[in-house]
Amino acid sequence: MSFLAEHHRYLSVRRRLGADLTTDERILRRFAVFADNDRAEYVDTRLVMRWLESLPSAGAGTRGLASG
Repeated sequence: MSFLAEHHRYLSVRRRLGADLTTDERILRRFAVFADNDRAEYVDTRLVMRWLESLPSAGAGTRGLASG
């Protein structure tokens, strides 16, 4: 599974439903690229925590979206 491919599919569905995902899209793309580079097979707490640790300059908004 490619997280980036799933990212594109998810955003396509959401856009067809009328969602504006400008900020969310950027953050989700970063996560999808990280997960693909990590060769992750699924999302779990450890993967999210490793991703957050790789973003030392991430603002509270990015961290909030990732943990919320």
